[in-house]
Amino acid sequence: MHSGFCRRVEAGSEPMKKIRVWIALIVTLNLACLSTLPVRAHAVLVYSNPGANAILTHSPSQVELFLSEPPAVKLSQLKVLDAAGNQVDLGDVHLDPAYYTHLVVSLPKLPQGVYQVVWRVISATDGHETGGEYSFAVGTASTGFMVPTTPQTGASLPVADMLVKGFLYLSASILLGSILFTFVVWDPSVRLTGLPQEDGWGYERFSRGLALVGIVTFGLANLLSLVVQAGLAKGVLFAWPGQPEFGAVVAATRVGNFGILRFEASLVLAFLLLPKKNFWNRWTALVICLLLLLTFSLESHAAGTPHPFLPVLADWLHMTAVSVWVGGLFSFMGATISSRRLAPEPKTILTSFLIPYFSNLAWVSVGILGLTGLYAAFLEVGQFQALWTTAYGQALLIKLILALPMLALGGIHYFFTRPAIRQAASRSGGAPVLVKRFRSMLTVEAALGIVTLLWVGIFTALPPASLPQVSQGASRLIRPGAPVSGWVTGPLQPVSHRETKSGQPIRFSKDYEISPENHDNCLWDLEKRLF
Repeated sequence: MHSGFCRRVEAGSEPMKKIRVWIALIVTLNLACLSTLPVRAHAVLVYSNPGANAILTHSPSQVELFLSEPPAVKLSQLKVLDAAGNQVDLGDVHLDPAYYTHLVVSLPKLPQGVYQVVWRVISATDGHETGGEYSFAVGTASTGFMVPTTPQTGASLPVADMLVKGFLYLSASILLGSILFTFVVWDPSVRLTGLPQEDGWGYERFSRGLALVGIVTFGLANLLSLVVQAGLAKGVLFAWPGQPEFGAVVAATRVGNFGILRFEASLVLAFLLLPKKNFWNRWTALVICLLLLLTFSLESHAAGTPHPFLPVLADWLHMTAVSVWVGGLFSFMGATISSRRLAPEPKTILTSFLIPYFSNLAWVSVGILGLTGLYAAFLEVGQFQALWTTAYGQALLIKLILALPMLALGGIHYFFTRPAIRQAASRSGGAPVLVKRFRSMLTVEAALGIVTLLWVGIFTALPPASLPQVSQGASRLIRPGAPVSGWVTGPLQPVSHRETKSGQPIRFSKDYEISPENHDNCLWDLEKRLF
């Protein structure tokens, strides 16, 4: 039997020479940019009408907010308060039928005075909250410019939501990674080793146990995700099924709709993965796991871009590659643990097949991570300095710090451990000490994978660094005695600004170039054209 093992090792474990060529390129690419996992979107205020600090000579007919994501109207608030704190709007918060990111509330005829706009919206894409407030005035003003102010916007950072999303990613990765590891790594390695069927039963039991843990964790994390999102809408930590906010999140947000689909999918996965393995149940489960990962991408920042097809595709490929690599590590650990009762020689030979099969699979995943990560960084970070000047960039750098040791351990396994175990497999007696050391390093790599995936939960509460910034407030130049009702947004610097007639929907506005040198002539020209 030993000589047969040796022939199989010599014939089956030598990698193709072409693999070595692109591995160096992949490592370089990923050391430069091993970028983000899928992240979640936020309904950030991009523009408002009236703007912050706007001075209007006529009462506007409505207040309009233009957001980066569609809001869930039933869970969102848009109020206009007078100087005494009384609500003066008509309470008919609604979406503009022509613009699904355009939130509107109607106003009665307002008397002269200063008014405060208070808004709080829940994203229909992911259920996250953003909000802020700003002021505008109705009536005459003194000559000169008002000091611009910036409307406050922000996203809450619930720790519970971060952790729950991290466990969702982790459990989904375990499920997909275990299926692919069994088909692509374990099965061919067992066949080449020539192990009797009963020697593989230990791994089969471990695989079903891992699937059970993954399904239960995924189901609980999915339920808690909806509970936390509903609590966010209610202003508390949790809102359980049966409470109105829970039903609103499920019915009015994409994350709620996908939550129901994920719950149903977890039940189907239990029927497919827990019984004894066969071709159809495992491959069907693989397709369902890939679709589960697609739901994450469809509620990510990629889905909120103007042309989402390529960003969503890249996001899905990125998450799939992570699952194959990190999720497969847990099954690899199970394979090494279940083979401990084998004799040193067959155990060494089995490990000599497992390492190159999994390494090739992992390197392909790392290559996909590098390419899709670079693309995601271009879309969501934008500028290099945003890596250390924004919370999103700083969280990305921490994730990179966590991921690089995993990449280094993978390189050690492939370039050093694999050749050593292959040589030991051709000798009588094997190398049990070397196999045990490899199992310890694999445990460290898997632990780093857990921490990395849990850290991804941070991204669920952080908008990308390249999101459109909120308008820099509103300024107004008033000519004494001139009945002007227009307003200009932004500080006095050369920048393209948007002019609208008071109460007029912003989609009918015109753009003008305003600078400190030409603002007087420009404003008088606007009066002639618009008013």
